[in-house]
Amino acid sequence: MNNGHRFLLHPISAAAAALSLALACVGDARAQGAPSGSAGSSGSSGSTGGPSGPTGSPGTPTSPSAPTSSYGGGLGGTDGGRLGGPSDPNPYYIGISQAIIHDSNVYRIPNGPADLYSVTSLLGGFDEMLGRQHVWARGIVSGNRYRDEKTLDNTSYSVFTGIDWETIEHLSGNLNASFIQSLTAAPTNAGVPVATQNISDTQTISALIRWGGPSLLSIEGGASYSNVGYGSPQYASSEFNQSSVNIGIFYHGGGPFRIGLGVRGDATRTPQAFVDPATGQVQSTRLTGRHVDLTADYDVTGQVRADGRLSYTTQESSLPGQGDFSGWTGNVGVAWQVTGKTLLRIDAARNAGFNATTYNTFAFTETANGIAFTPVVGVYQNNQLVSSAGISANWAATGKISAFASARYQRSYQVNVILAPGTPAGDITDVSNVYALGANYAITRNWGASCNMSYERRDVSGGTNYAYDAKTIGCSTQFTWH
Repeated sequence: MNNGHRFLLHPISAAAAALSLALACVGDARAQGAPSGSAGSSGSSGSTGGPSGPTGSPGTPTSPSAPTSSYGGGLGGTDGGRLGGPSDPNPYYIGISQAIIHDSNVYRIPNGPADLYSVTSLLGGFDEMLGRQHVWARGIVSGNRYRDEKTLDNTSYSVFTGIDWETIEHLSGNLNASFIQSLTAAPTNAGVPVATQNISDTQTISALIRWGGPSLLSIEGGASYSNVGYGSPQYASSEFNQSSVNIGIFYHGGGPFRIGLGVRGDATRTPQAFVDPATGQVQSTRLTGRHVDLTADYDVTGQVRADGRLSYTTQESSLPGQGDFSGWTGNVGVAWQVTGKTLLRIDAARNAGFNATTYNTFAFTETANGIAFTPVVGVYQNNQLVSSAGISANWAATGKISAFASARYQRSYQVNVILAPGTPAGDITDVSNVYALGANYAITRNWGASCNMSYERRDVSGGTNYAYDAKTIGCSTQFTWH
């Protein structure tokens, strides 16, 4: 794998385009930071696991795909605020928020400077039923202003929209899209990071079509496309696009268990991977993957839910021998409603992909107490082999106060990095640990407040060597009208 130049997400195939068009036509009458709140896709190997999303279609991302870090980019996380809902008499909402955050390492570099920054946000969205069709959208735009490091001042945003549709003959599906701009950390293989502003732009579209409804057997097909670009010229070699298609058959035995078997293919293109020293021309690279997926979901009366995926994966690079991989990958996740007030989630994964960075961001999420400003721990992957594990807990202390805690470990092993044709570099090991703790207080139905703290540590060794840690602490208040 030519991971010296970050492979990740290829122009969408004709099958993906055709499926998206079919979805638009068949729908006769949700799913959807780091400095700034974007989520990481799982690259060519699907979800990193966890009970937050089904594993039935691992090639179809349910979150935007974007490399992000943990520092100052804004508040538009993977779950921008979502009030209303299809059963709410008024499915529309709009809100404002103000946050103050202190970060001990705003550039995410070794011995980087600390700073205090302000995040002023406008958020809004809707969520309603139109006949049998469920239509939703939500978005947030944030002005991020630093006290000392003015070069990091930026405007970040995230927009998520989609439709869940149903029609005759047990046909259903969804079509989702996201658009994210945020401050982001340096790619692992770009060398030791420097103090510079790097803005990432991410666009993602995914579609799913399902036939079978309540029957014992159902068939699902999906497609997705993602594109990631960087504002800093020095990271142009890490820009990428990826397309993925998948199809699978699922058996529902009538109880809480579902099992599926499917195939998945993806293609990742890095348009400016390197400059050929012989010609001086910019060269692109391409990584293709093929996967056979065995998936399972198990839901016990809503108290315990588990899902998993076991895949046999093969992938090949356009540079012979530099991205080839074959072996077993997969993920598993469990959500346990320990008590009526306590929810515990655990996940673990091993994936062939591209590079991995665990990151922590802040996002507006919907809780039992209304909109809350909470940290979101995510995974962005761009490597050959990635292992990760995480645990999180949520506690509803009272009807107005909730608390949460999370921890995540991730290790990626990047093999045979190529800086230029015929010039191998050393393998890279990238290990990250992220911990977060916080609380939310619903002062009224419309007005809330949150405080959060987090710690992250990253160690990169091998062909590139550096390490840093960062501590963030912040509080916010938000008001919504709906």
